[in-house]
Amino acid sequence: MRSAQDGRTAIITGASSGLGRGLAIALAREGWNVGLVARREEALREVASRVEAEGARASVAPADVGDRVQLREAVTKVEAELGPISLAIANAGWGEVTDPRALDSGRVEQMFRVNFFGMLHLFEPVIPGMIERGQGHLVGVSSLAGIRGLPTAGAYSASKAAMTAFLEAIRGDLRGAGVKVTPILPGYVKTPMTANRTHPMPFLMEEDDAIRLMMRAIRQERRYFAFPWPLNFLLKVGKRLPPVVWDRLAGRARRGRG
Repeated sequence: MRSAQDGRTAIITGASSGLGRGLAIALAREGWNVGLVARREEALREVASRVEAEGARASVAPADVGDRVQLREAVTKVEAELGPISLAIANAGWGEVTDPRALDSGRVEQMFRVNFFGMLHLFEPVIPGMIERGQGHLVGVSSLAGIRGLPTAGAYSASKAAMTAFLEAIRGDLRGAGVKVTPILPGYVKTPMTANRTHPMPFLMEEDDAIRLMMRAIRQERRYFAFPWPLNFLLKVGKRLPPVVWDRLAGRARRGRG
C-alpha cells in the first residue's frame, strides 16, 4: 500500500454503500485520502473508519448530490481537511421503473437531479482548481443502460445517456488542460441498488469484481470503460438494430419483466 501522505485527495459521491463504499476503500488502499459524500452521515462514518484502517485520511461531508449548494460546501470541507482534490468520482445514482402509462415527470426530474445534475454539482467546484494546477481526473459512473433505451427504464436510461454524452464532450473540451475524463459504464452489479430487483439481470457481477475493474480504469485514466464485455457487446449490437426489430425485442423483455 502506498502512503496516503503524498497529498493525493479524492472525493466520491454515493460513498455510503455499494460501489461508492467499495471504491472509497480501494482508493485508500492505493494511497488516496478520500472525501466521502452521501446523505447518510452515520453510514459515511463507518466507511471513514474503513478508509482510515487502510492508513489513509477521510473527510466525511454529508450532502444531497441534487443540491448544488450542499455539494459546493462538501467540496470546500473536503479540501480544507485533506487538500486540493485531484480525483473526483461522481458515483451517486438512483433508478426505478418508468411506466409511460402512468408517467410521473416529477420522479423523472428527480432521477436526473441525482444521476446527471449530481455529477455536474460535483464537477462544477472542482474543475477550476484542477485547471489552475494543470492536473486532475474526473470520473463519472454512468451505465450500460445509457447505450440504448431499455424497457421499463426510460428515465434511468436517459439520465445515464446524458451522463455519458456530457463526459465524452468535456473530455475533448479539457484536452490540453491536464484534466482527464473517464466515463465508466457498468452493467448489473450485486449492490443494495439491485438487491430487490426481480427482473432478469444478465451477466450480473459480484461487487468486488466490478470494483477491481473500475479501479483499473481509474488508475489507467481510461478515456472510456464499459463492462462486462458480453453485455456491452450485446447492447452495442442492439444499438445498430433497426427500430422495428429493437421495439419487438424490447416489448418481449418488458412482458417478461411483468
